[in-house]
Amino acid sequence: LERDFEKPLALRVMGSSGRLEMDWAGGRTTAVTHAKLREQCRCAVCVARRQCAGSINVPPDVRLTDVTPFGPNAVRLTFSDGHGRGSVGLDFRILC
Repeated sequence: LERDFEKPLALRVMGSSGRLEMDWAGGRTTAVTHAKLREQCRCAVCVARRQCAGSINVPPDVRLTDVTPFGPNAVRLTFSDGHGRGSVGLDFRILC
């Protein structure tokens, strides 16, 4: 079953400010910090760490180093702390 899904029209990695900006239909732009994206990682390792420890220790200065398309509705994010497992669905509305 497909759910209501809205893909951003564009993604911009803002390295100096540590934000990922997203342009949406209707002219709206939202942003999420690189640290928040890293904290919300849904890979199996991060999910297990959150279940055991309650959170993931993410440095506040962590930065996205790469955003790679992964299928039609996701991207693979790689961070300056070396983390790059899993993929993130392009429906970033839950984070903004």
